[in-house]
Amino acid sequence: MNEWLLERRCVLPAGEYPQGFGSSTGWIASGSSYLIDDLPDTVTINGPQESQTGSLMWGFPLDYRSRTIEFKARLTGGNAGGEGVAVAFVRPDSTGQPAGGRLGAGGNRLGLGGLKGTAIAFDTKRDAPDPSSNFIGFTDGTADNGGLLWYDTAEAVTPLLGSSSTLRTIKIANRGGTTTVSIDGVVRMTGTFAVPTSAFLTFTGSTGPVGYEFHQLSGLKITKTP
Repeated sequence: MNEWLLERRCVLPAGEYPQGFGSSTGWIASGSSYLIDDLPDTVTINGPQESQTGSLMWGFPLDYRSRTIEFKARLTGGNAGGEGVAVAFVRPDSTGQPAGGRLGAGGNRLGLGGLKGTAIAFDTKRDAPDPSSNFIGFTDGTADNGGLLWYDTAEAVTPLLGSSSTLRTIKIANRGGTTTVSIDGVVRMTGTFAVPTSAFLTFTGSTGPVGYEFHQLSGLKITKTP
């Protein structure tokens, strides 16, 4: 007698760039991060509480060296601010898994600490060794004086923190080893930035032990950089 096994599998979009933060298969939330079913295309990275660390990772490594990543950020609330969010490109390890894991050290390391790759951070609170509050920074997640080692920084100028209704449009354009960061349509930083040839796109964030904020992202679009 022949026996048949019926197996149901979920086919993941392994070769596709994510379009939106919708709760479709492919995103992996860690720590304090969670996707919101009632708000399509929205992820909360950190709630308004102290000492939270979260990340949202696209579970398939892809080439982002000639891609533009655009999204809206709501950074608000809290008590005196802290700490910020980041967009990371985490390289695969020898087994194909994210090098350093899916969630890094929090606090003033923004959920990046220990992840292997490069990242663009949007930091709202000055800690050692930060140059100021309200700045953009390029980093590889390496520790420096208890915080992150910055390879390049620039004043965000536009306040990253806003009211509960404030949405900042952030655009990160990678091309030819150079990355340009815009906030609300204005270029705020351009510099040399090494995006790995293959990377897990990861959104991270953290709140501090004293200062805290509410970090929510929405409206993700990824396109080919002109």
